[in-house]
Amino acid sequence: MNNEKISLKIKKVDLETALNFSNKSNLTTFFTNPNTIRNFKFKIDWWIVYKGEEPLCLWPINKDNDKIVKLPLFFYYFGPIWSNNFIQLSDHSILSKRNKVIDVFVQKFLKEYKNLICQFHYTDHDMRYFLWWNKDNYKKFEIIPKYTSIIENINEKNEKEIISGFRELRKRMLKKAQKNDDIYFEDNFSYEEIFHLYKNTIEKKKQTFEKTVPDLINFFHKLCNKGTCKTIGYREKKNQKLISVILLAFEKNTANVILNLSSDQWKESGITALNMLSAIKYSKENKIVNFDFNGANSPIGADDKQSYGGKSKLYFEIKLNKN
Repeated sequence: MNNEKISLKIKKVDLETALNFSNKSNLTTFFTNPNTIRNFKFKIDWWIVYKGEEPLCLWPINKDNDKIVKLPLFFYYFGPIWSNNFIQLSDHSILSKRNKVIDVFVQKFLKEYKNLICQFHYTDHDMRYFLWWNKDNYKKFEIIPKYTSIIENINEKNEKEIISGFRELRKRMLKKAQKNDDIYFEDNFSYEEIFHLYKNTIEKKKQTFEKTVPDLINFFHKLCNKGTCKTIGYREKKNQKLISVILLAFEKNTANVILNLSSDQWKESGITALNMLSAIKYSKENKIVNFDFNGANSPIGADDKQSYGGKSKLYFEIKLNKN
């Protein structure tokens, strides 16, 4: 690390202090907003590094009873949040100061926890601290590139322009679904039917899910009543059965896709493309600028998310095991 003297201190702070910081940072997301996180049963430690009395960076840590750090399920970019003043520092000084701040966090976390894992915001690509750490230390950080897909500036696009970004297959499926008189739009669904569709989807893929998933989906569902989240979907007319649902979460000017589920029996109907268009249009109507699919990291899933015209965005996940 650079030997320039910067007086830094780290404090574990309460939720209200963390909330005050996050409200002033442009980098706060739905997933790092203390006001959101307080609705979940996570065990969160909030840490801030200060220069004098000025807060520079907030870093949430989600831990279990054994002090093992974990990323919350369905959460993205769960890691440090820089203050607006810090990210506006001049290019000639920000690198050394950034590395010193991260080093204060890392040294503290290595004493407090059994491991470290986090994700950086997709606008934050400077991983040099961790690269240089790995040169000088026996225990290495794993630096994992990940991707999401984001449709940008939806507020400036009309419906025709949004659809023009869809892959040709998606356009054909959309037209097919738009001609279907056996379905109808709705934006109010019970937790039970959403989870039932989620469970069926996972089982069809011959996958399993963690035991905390039902509660997490329930917490997201409850946030719909607060306006922080929203369900968009379609039912079958003859039996009112839920056949497609997208769960969105909002923060500032971004809509985040938490769940995108469609009945296996309807997968050839084009309902998923129709519902995605409905979700994008709803977001646009509510003054959202960016539509984030939140993760595009599996061959099938990534290709599907890219098919709606989003741009690939790189972000990083960092891991360090002390053992």
